[in-house]
Amino acid sequence: MYIVYFYKLQILAVYDEVMALYQQLDLYKPTGSRIDKTTLLSLFNGGSWNRNFKNNKTTNKMENTAFNYTGFIQPKFLVEMLQREDQDGFYDRLMVACPPEIVVPFGDLQVPMPMDIVQLYEVFKYVRQLHVTNEDVIVYTFSQEAIETFAEMHDNLQQEKAETNDENRRGHLIKAITHLVRLAGIIHVLENAFDALKDGIAIDITTWNTTISVESLKRAWLIVEYTLKQKWALMPPSFDVPDATSDAEFLTKYSNRIVKFLSRSDFPITPSTAVRYRCIPTSVNASTGEHVKANVESAVAFMEKLEKLGFGQLTSQTSGRRQSTRFEKRKYDDLDEEAKEHLKKLRMSKDEFNNTEVDAYDIPSTSAGGTTDERDNGTASADVSTCDAT
Repeated sequence: MYIVYFYKLQILAVYDEVMALYQQLDLYKPTGSRIDKTTLLSLFNGGSWNRNFKNNKTTNKMENTAFNYTGFIQPKFLVEMLQREDQDGFYDRLMVACPPEIVVPFGDLQVPMPMDIVQLYEVFKYVRQLHVTNEDVIVYTFSQEAIETFAEMHDNLQQEKAETNDENRRGHLIKAITHLVRLAGIIHVLENAFDALKDGIAIDITTWNTTISVESLKRAWLIVEYTLKQKWALMPPSFDVPDATSDAEFLTKYSNRIVKFLSRSDFPITPSTAVRYRCIPTSVNASTGEHVKANVESAVAFMEKLEKLGFGQLTSQTSGRRQSTRFEKRKYDDLDEEAKEHLKKLRMSKDEFNNTEVDAYDIPSTSAGGTTDERDNGTASADVSTCDAT
């Protein structure tokens, strides 16, 4: 807080291991306080922020924060990070790039930099002096052409978000809109500073261009699109939703999992709970055909299919900034005749469906490899998620 305040609300944090930042948040607060994570999100959002210091009984207020962080991470740990469910909005605020590894000979490291190019630190110094020495806040605006183009990009991201059931991916798509605006501004400022230094133009706010062009916005879009594709490649694959599968095929293929799920006694059930108790079948990577372990997205798709078959209702509740999805099973007497016919095909009795007692289904399975359905059919597949990254 002091560093941010001392440097006029501007700080760029660089971490050798980006996960080190996340792991240190609230590390020394065993009571469960989340003040560090809340603070990080507030700084990222760029709004005003107050902090009371108990030692000197003073209050510092930041009208506009400008906190950005970047870092490096090994591909293996990046994959592990993106495989997790993003419960506090940390990962979706990161832009990810995981390019192929490049082997650099030691001799190439000794090649001196050309003297006629502008050094990066000079660009940063120019930008900082321009904004710190100016008494008024510099406001950047899009050109009219950029506004029209941004509206189209915004709507495309919103449409993609609306078409996915994966809450993790939805979070990344929402933040991609924020990244797009930020990157357009950053690209505009850096390019103008670079050109000014190259041409020997002194800092002058009266001639500084504050209108972001459509070209800068399009370059920002290319970066955002690239980072999203990187995330999708490293995150768990989308569940091959059984929409293209008939009801009869779905009931036959996943009969054991459906019975196991509907026999539970603790409804309403969240997708993460269903995954934890192995009620959800493995998902299928549509591009490779490989089975990968169930995740929240595949659980939501599975529950949506059960809702369509008339067994219950999938609802979403919002608490603050968090959205919770739950499946509520209907009582047997409330089922329509078609749903009851489905239960007959599953050989599931009324008493089994109306189960109110805790039974073996409430004990998580620790067996490795293959789903219940696959083992019943005499086959087995590794119940792990795979992803290539270099």
